[in-house]
Amino acid sequence: MRLACLVLLTLSCCLAHEIPAGTTLQVRLTDPISTASATAGTEVHAVTIAPVVVNGTVVIPQHTAILGKVISAVSAAQAENQQARLMLQFTGATVPLHALVANVDNAREPVNDKGEIEGIVPKQTFEGLADRGIEKLNKNQRYSQLGSILEAAKEALVKPVDPEISYEPGVEMTLRLTQAVNVANPPDYHSPPPFPKPGEIKAMVDQLPYITYAGDQPSDVTNLLFIGSEEQLTHAFAEAGWSTAQELGHASAFETARAMIEARGYKEAPVSLLLLDGRAPSLVFQKGNNTFAMRHHLRIWRMPGAFDAVPVWACSATHDSGIDLRQETFTFIHRIDSDIDQERAKVVDDLVFTGRVPRVSYVERPKVPRSFHNATGDPVTTDGRIAVVGLR
Repeated sequence: MRLACLVLLTLSCCLAHEIPAGTTLQVRLTDPISTASATAGTEVHAVTIAPVVVNGTVVIPQHTAILGKVISAVSAAQAENQQARLMLQFTGATVPLHALVANVDNAREPVNDKGEIEGIVPKQTFEGLADRGIEKLNKNQRYSQLGSILEAAKEALVKPVDPEISYEPGVEMTLRLTQAVNVANPPDYHSPPPFPKPGEIKAMVDQLPYITYAGDQPSDVTNLLFIGSEEQLTHAFAEAGWSTAQELGHASAFETARAMIEARGYKEAPVSLLLLDGRAPSLVFQKGNNTFAMRHHLRIWRMPGAFDAVPVWACSATHDSGIDLRQETFTFIHRIDSDIDQERAKVVDDLVFTGRVPRVSYVERPKVPRSFHNATGDPVTTDGRIAVVGLR
């Protein structure tokens, strides 16, 4: 009997996998949280959106429920300088965890080294800058009338900045383990298999253009290829939480200005025009949060021909990580994360999460440069591969 127990214990230890401290988890909130109402002890629920892999084994799959709680919450209405603060701790649900927030995806709020989310300070926003300018005009007798006009226009057109930390269901976070975790029996999880005709997939990829252009300037490269109908594409991205983009124009430009002044998100913000093989994108999707400065976004082009009688769509996906002022034109431009392979993985994980992806292949492209600069001067790095994603 003792021998049998010893054997079982040994087998259990052999099957156990340790997830080291410092490992990150990508999760999505399933209910809202706000410093305006949250108190210490309030439960927070999330779900993993990307598998956690240790030594080639998936130890925590997608769709794993994650349980957390509020450690502390300070409302902006009660805080000095109106700066809200929020600290969450995640202890797992089906998997025991000890994790803190490392980053809130596309959020205006930074996360400090202690895992505390720090709210914005209204005086440091564009609205605060405008208020200080108007105040100076009002104090100057010569320009006080102009100050009054601008103040009235601002009150009529722009809403006050909301400094509370408020996240809707669907907001995504990166968690970091503060302690190692042992998973005794990793789930039987398998990612979508590759396409069964690798030679034909490779031949198709080799024939496709891969460099987009902003005017006559080479810009981003394609890093994804979708095989499916337009309906399958739009349904998959909608279910993954992505939004369509509005067209560039006066209305979207005005809404962009309002979003920047009000320090809020604009999930349907327009994107600049890039051409692939001389053609404008057929579809544009993006995923934002509570700031205009950051977003995941991608452009999709319907390509000529088909694969096994199914439409083929080339895609260029990048992550806007901030905004900058272009001095020569006095216009704002987005800056992107240089590692576009990470954005490729983000898109694949999001679509696989929906259950609408039966196959994914990664195809080498020797002709694609491994490092370059896009049309706005941002450095870009890639392994050159393209992810070919089947849809259903």
